[in-house]
Amino acid sequence: MLLASWNLAGRVKRLPEQADALLELGADVLCLQELTRSTLPRWLTLLQDAGYCAIEHGELPTAGRARALAVLTASRSPLHAVLVDGMPWPERVLAAHMSDGTEVLNVHSPISPKPDLIKVRTHEALHRHLADHEPGYARILCGDLNTPRKEHPDGTVWTFARDRYGRLRPDRGERWDQAELALLRGPAKSLLSCGS
Repeated sequence: MLLASWNLAGRVKRLPEQADALLELGADVLCLQELTRSTLPRWLTLLQDAGYCAIEHGELPTAGRARALAVLTASRSPLHAVLVDGMPWPERVLAAHMSDGTEVLNVHSPISPKPDLIKVRTHEALHRHLADHEPGYARILCGDLNTPRKEHPDGTVWTFARDRYGRLRPDRGERWDQAELALLRGPAKSLLSCGS
């Protein structure tokens, strides 16, 4: 299976260029992040015309956030969307079971400054979902996790809970640090992670 993951960055003017580049890949599965109210309908049409028979996407909220963003997963073979419990912004996470049993999780994590620990709660819910793994099928986590802050040559990772010197920030703390690290470090046996 060839899977491509791409953060579209909500771009409207560059949509034709992005579509040409992505469709040229001939991927079996496309995981797109940062679709907007204006770009989502256009992507749906382009993907259907390109032969993607199964397309699932997050439902954009009608009110509450000025710039709501959704994820979309398109497949050339059947897929079935699966609920990920506890998502504060459910349009940002889409889990789908492919016809071969593989589960693909397409994520666009909120950026750190968003209120109400949205990023932390998103990562915690994703980790719970991944930890509840039934043996016998593969899982792929892809998209834009908006982490880590820094990766060192020795393998040390600093999350956005840390400042530029690696110190834990008092306003973010240990819970924040652990929520980001949970998706980067485990459960390693059942998680293949790729970024955009």
